[in-house]
Amino acid sequence: MSKINAFTWFSLFCSIHLISGVAFAKEAVCFDAKNGFFIRTPKGWSLDTDATARLGYCAVFRKEEFNFYTSPAGIYVRLLSYSKRNVKGELDLIKFIDEDLEPFQMRTNDRAQVHVEKDWVGKKSVSFLIRVLSEGPSPNAYEKIAYHGATEAVLLVVLTVRGAFDIERFKTDFEEVLTGVVPRVRAELYKMLREWSEIDKTSREGKKYPDFFTKRMNPILKKAGQDCNVTESEPATGVLTIAKNGKIMAWIGENSAPSEDCIKRQVKTWISPKPPFAPYFLFLKF
Repeated sequence: MSKINAFTWFSLFCSIHLISGVAFAKEAVCFDAKNGFFIRTPKGWSLDTDATARLGYCAVFRKEEFNFYTSPAGIYVRLLSYSKRNVKGELDLIKFIDEDLEPFQMRTNDRAQVHVEKDWVGKKSVSFLIRVLSEGPSPNAYEKIAYHGATEAVLLVVLTVRGAFDIERFKTDFEEVLTGVVPRVRAELYKMLREWSEIDKTSREGKKYPDFFTKRMNPILKKAGQDCNVTESEPATGVLTIAKNGKIMAWIGENSAPSEDCIKRQVKTWISPKPPFAPYFLFLKF
């Protein structure tokens, strides 16, 4: 697995709710201050929100009929900061890949190999450089990694499996994820998440949760507002993403105001009441 440390990132995830007999599907979303991507969950896979929160990734997908520990394969999505440039002044994606794979190459045995595969081009001309790792150390002995150069960041999609034949076995699922990666600007992301929060709070299962959250979290919310200098003239508004275990997975502010950026840093330590389903999108105004 890629070992480069993630920067301040936000990740919002895939969910399906039934509202008045209509199914609303939410794609996975991975974004930072300068980038945003919708990511489709492959058919036959599920988003594991608890594993996503625990590992600190954008998304962790597993096969539907398994849990995180028993799934024969996993697909991880990460967005990592990177600003090194090549001689042309472009993001040096090759340098990033070399740095990313250096820990793998340093601690492997003589059989371990890194293979370069043909580049991948998906929707909206989103291209990836592909590397396949084999015969490496457990537990990630076999991996297929796709690297996309973004704005001062790199998006990684990683297929991790248990055996060499599984790389080919889950090739179609991996490529389905790559095909479904679509870039979006921040304003579009916020608008979509705001709409999802409205769907969640009006659903039969989720309509009581906003009030329950506010009552339980009131002291923490008040302190955050004070610490972040939120005022009536300059409020902080945004959308939280809450995992199955109650961990706050992400916050996206409406306007990237200083107070909203401050809230972003604080939510990382919050543990909220467990929502009725996950991920739960909650609109907040401080």
